[in-house]
Amino acid sequence: MVFRSVFDDAYLVLCLIGSGAQGRVLLVEEEQSGEHFALKIIPKHLQYAKPGGRDYALVEKMSMQVAMETDSPFVMHLVRSWDDDDNIYFVMSFCRESLFDRLHKGRIDSWHAKLIAAELLLALRDLHRHRILHRDIKPENIFISFSGHVRLGDLGLAWPIMNPDVDDIYGHAIFGAVSGTVGYFAPELIDPENTERHYTAKIDVFSLGLVFEQLFSGSARRLYNATSEEQQWAMMQSETWEYLENINDELARDLVFQMLYPDPDLRPTVDELLGHPYFTDTSTSKDCFDWDRVYEQKYNGIRMTRFPGPPDAEDLAFAHDNAHMDEQAVAVAAQSIQVQLRTDVERGGGSLESDFAYRCPRGRDTDPRHGFFVSDWEASFTWNDGQPVLMSEVMF
Repeated sequence: MVFRSVFDDAYLVLCLIGSGAQGRVLLVEEEQSGEHFALKIIPKHLQYAKPGGRDYALVEKMSMQVAMETDSPFVMHLVRSWDDDDNIYFVMSFCRESLFDRLHKGRIDSWHAKLIAAELLLALRDLHRHRILHRDIKPENIFISFSGHVRLGDLGLAWPIMNPDVDDIYGHAIFGAVSGTVGYFAPELIDPENTERHYTAKIDVFSLGLVFEQLFSGSARRLYNATSEEQQWAMMQSETWEYLENINDELARDLVFQMLYPDPDLRPTVDELLGHPYFTDTSTSKDCFDWDRVYEQKYNGIRMTRFPGPPDAEDLAFAHDNAHMDEQAVAVAAQSIQVQLRTDVERGGGSLESDFAYRCPRGRDTDPRHGFFVSDWEASFTWNDGQPVLMSEVMF
C-alpha cells in the first residue's frame, strides 16, 4: 500500500504502529529517499463527528509545524501534511518507543530520569511560549527518538490562545469541555464545583507532574489509577502525598510536590520549574547540567537497543465500527461532519492543497532527525503469533 501526497512524494506502508478512536499511525518509507517516518491517518468521518474536530486537526498541524520551523528539539516535528476527500495525513518524525513503553521495561536511572524531565520541561516551555496548551500530557504521548531524546507529541487535543492581548497564559482562563485522559487531569478540570470548566495553562504543569511522579518513582502505574473523572476526583480528596515517598531523591520529590499543588495559583510556571534546585543545586548532586547543552542535545540520551526491522508490508484496513452510537448521536455527528466537510470544500480541500497542506522548510527536509537507517531501528512493537503487536500488550 502506498500513500501519495499533494507534493507528489509517496510513502510505502511497512506496518501498523498504533491505532486509536480517531485514526491510525503507520510506519512508512519515503519512496525517493528511503527514509522512514510515522504517518498518522485521521479519517474525516471520525474527526469531524466531534464538535470542532476540524479545528483540532488544524491546531495539531500548526503545533508540529511551529516546532519544525522554530527547530524545537523536544516537540514532535511535522514533515508533510495534506488531505483528500476521506482523510487527513500527517507525516512525522518516527520515534522508536514511548515513555509508556520504557517505563514498562523497568526503572530509568537517575541521570536519564533527570535529563528526560529537563527535556520535557523545555518542550512544554516551547509550546507555552507559542501560546499552545497541550492538554493531554501522559507517558503514551511522550516519544523517545532514535538518539534517546524525548519528543512531546500527539497534539490532537492541543489548543492555542488566539487573543493577542493576553500576556500571561498562566493567568488567562480558558472555558470549555474537559480535555485529556483520566488519571492525568488537573483537579480544576474535574472539580464538580467548577461548573464553567475554566482553567489555564497550569493544567499542563499538573499533568506533567504526574508523569514525573512515574518517572522518578520508576512506576508504570498512574498515581491516580482511575477509570472516570468522578473516581479520579474522589481519589484526589484523600491523602496522596504519601505516595511521593516512592521518590527517593528529596529534591525530585519536592519538584513533583510543587507541580501537583491542587490550587493552580500556587502551582509554578514552567520557567519557575526550570530554576528548581533539583536542576540547579550543585551542592547535593553531580547530576546538574547546563540548560543550553540540554536544549542542543549535547548530553547522551537514554540508550536505545537495536531492532531488526519492521514486519512485512501488509494491506491495512481502516474500517471503524460506529454501531455503539445511538440514533441521536449519529444524527448529530452526521450534521457536524457535513458542516465541516463543507468548510473543507470552501477552503479548497479534497485532493487540492488546503489548510492541511504543509511542506517543511527547504533544508530541514534533509534533517537526519527525520529518519534513520533500518539497521538502527527499535520499535514499540514485537512479533506475536506472526503479527506486530505493541510491546505493552505483550509484556503486561
